[in-house]
Amino acid sequence: EIDIVIEDGGDGPEKTKIDEEIFLERLPAGFRPVYEKWIDIWKKNNLIVTYGYDGFSLRSNEHFGNKQKYIYATLNKGVTLIKDADADNLQIDSENYKRYLSIIRDVPCAKEFLALNKTYIAHSRLTAEELDKIFKATTLITTEEDNKFD
Repeated sequence: EIDIVIEDGGDGPEKTKIDEEIFLERLPAGFRPVYEKWIDIWKKNNLIVTYGYDGFSLRSNEHFGNKQKYIYATLNKGVTLIKDADADNLQIDSENYKRYLSIIRDVPCAKEFLALNKTYIAHSRLTAEELDKIFKATTLITTEEDNKFD
């Protein structure tokens, strides 16, 4: 016998997860092509994009035996960067992390956010080109083959 318990979520409206199309439709102007490009690249390279209530996480298919989250992107908060502690937790070797940082340093607010140990960079602080660099740097951590993502 299986007991099913449905808990009342409280007084607020019920939250539902979004999907790729809803996420892309709700992005700030100018960012959709960047997201479409990288979501396509990630899928073709067996990375996993998992949608939640306000955005998605990017995970490896299998990284050291489990699914590691490399990036979060949300409609309200923006995108995350991989900080030193994250690199350690993800077991990213120092050469790959240096390569990541060398690309990220070309994004002015990314340097500031890393220095201040902030978690999210709002879309309003980024250009589409800067977001593209962040996604490229993050994706390069997942592979040794630089040329797959240009």
